[in-house]
Amino acid sequence: MKQIPVAIIVSSVLISGGGGTASAQSEMSYIGDKASFALFAEKFAKADWPLPETISFFDPAGTGAPVIRYAHWVPTKGAAKGTVVHFNGRTEFIERNIYSYKDLLDRGYEVWALDWRGQGLSERQIDSKQRHSIDSFDTYVADATFFIDDVIKLKSAGGTKVLLAHSMGGQIALRYLLSDSGRNTFDYAVLSSPLLRVPGDRWYVRAGNFLKTSLGMGDWCVLEKPETWASDFKGNSCGLVSAKSAAESNLVDAADAGKYTHAWQKLADSNCLIESSRDARGVASPDLRLACPTSDWLRAAFASTDLVMETFSKLVTPTLIVRAMPDAAVDNDGQTEFCKLAKIACIDVEAEEGTRAGHELLIEVEPIRRRFFREFDGFVKVKKG
Repeated sequence: MKQIPVAIIVSSVLISGGGGTASAQSEMSYIGDKASFALFAEKFAKADWPLPETISFFDPAGTGAPVIRYAHWVPTKGAAKGTVVHFNGRTEFIERNIYSYKDLLDRGYEVWALDWRGQGLSERQIDSKQRHSIDSFDTYVADATFFIDDVIKLKSAGGTKVLLAHSMGGQIALRYLLSDSGRNTFDYAVLSSPLLRVPGDRWYVRAGNFLKTSLGMGDWCVLEKPETWASDFKGNSCGLVSAKSAAESNLVDAADAGKYTHAWQKLADSNCLIESSRDARGVASPDLRLACPTSDWLRAAFASTDLVMETFSKLVTPTLIVRAMPDAAVDNDGQTEFCKLAKIACIDVEAEEGTRAGHELLIEVEPIRRRFFREFDGFVKVKKG
């Protein structure tokens, strides 16, 4: 999840976003289906990227329309010992976490993931591919419930069931786990740097945002930056993927990128996928670019984080939070408050082998990722028999 800084205060009422230049499109058009995934992996020599069993769409309304994109992986060796459902963060998409899906498959889990409504290749709620908007986090929870119950059919599956969620996905995960439908679905939940409070959450920020939505500007950007996506790298990042030479010197802003990850090659992979998807399914169809959150998204985030804090006592699923400390993208104090209220563990990851942890613990340098999975393995106990 990208940072929501204090700059959203009352002055954001007058901000509409706009301008900006996307990086050059890759020569490859990435449309996000199984064939396209395989072609991308072959073109850029990603032999260790596991090929999904399925990449498809579902529609909770039952129309059969391509509304929410999802993917499913199965272990190639032996029977699965359980299932991991992954909820990603704001601006993310299925392929961004491919490194962790491989780690989970190597551990013997089936893996399911989805693009949230409003991002990735899933349907948008407003007439913009790049402004991130949602009417309510209730919509995310309803989509997640349909995904788990009607697509995965998880409640009838065997083995250990784990919900792994990152950032905004961690907020949605808790909303699901606190709901009547989700309270007894998973054996464990592991949350990476979850959104428990929006950074800069103050009464005047809320007042300014409320005024903006009341004036009919809910689908305007909240951030003082362009509403169009821009690469983290100078030039076309796909060239860095091909050459395997992504380095700090290639970055537009290394300090800003380092708030999220220091794994520049993984970041280049992600940027290349985004560049390759640009208008690949048509100018009017979603691609992997996503930029600013809207004031409607922010209003919905405030309401959801409030609700989670108010209903913490309904949490019955064993839950672990592993977080970057400090974290510029989400509010660490909100995480601490929730851990105390719900009496669950917050594990701090500050640095590993000389590298400070960024917000994206699962898309970080390998020492940080190994630390995360040590915590994961120590917490999740696989069912016997």
